[in-house]
Amino acid sequence: MPEECALFGWNALAHMLGISKRSCMRRKKELQDAGAIFYMIRINAMGRKYKGMFFFPSIIKAYLINQSIQGKMF
Repeated sequence: MPEECALFGWNALAHMLGISKRSCMRRKKELQDAGAIFYMIRINAMGRKYKGMFFFPSIIKAYLINQSIQGKMF
């Protein structure tokens, strides 16, 4: 089984879910509390540090399945 890579950013999450970036960002607390997204410090080539949002697609899919089982709309 191949290893899964974490994807970076709100744009990638919005593209995966088929909704707008702002819609994803409105659900930040909900996604963070569920453990579906996490923040990590990234360092670019110039040595600048910045905080970025990451997620694993399989965890997002599992979260969405769990939400649909509970009858909640995402």
